[in-house]
Amino acid sequence: MAIRHKGTGKQAVESAPQLENALNNLLQHLKALASKNKETNLSCFMKKFLDEQTRNISYLEYQLNYQKDLEKVPQSEGQLEKAAKASEASGKETTSEGNTASLPTQQVPKSAT
Repeated sequence: MAIRHKGTGKQAVESAPQLENALNNLLQHLKALASKNKETNLSCFMKKFLDEQTRNISYLEYQLNYQKDLEKVPQSEGQLEKAAKASEASGKETTSEGNTASLPTQQVPKSAT
């Protein structure tokens, strides 16, 4: 049976950690019931399974944040290119905040000879 969703891959990646967290909560509830009913084998298995799932959730969140950072790079590169062109045209350096600053000058000491 195929699962059909309308949406983009980005939306799927964004919703994956939420779904995994919901599943994790249900599995923790199952583990608590297993402990309450003294189902030691199931309880032990659930502990190992939940530990692995927690690592997977962390990895999904890391991947999502990494993807968001990658999406920001082209935007910031475009801003840097615009700032560089403006800097070349005006002879002034543009700071990361968009402010212009004069290029620093260096004082050369007179030689003692």
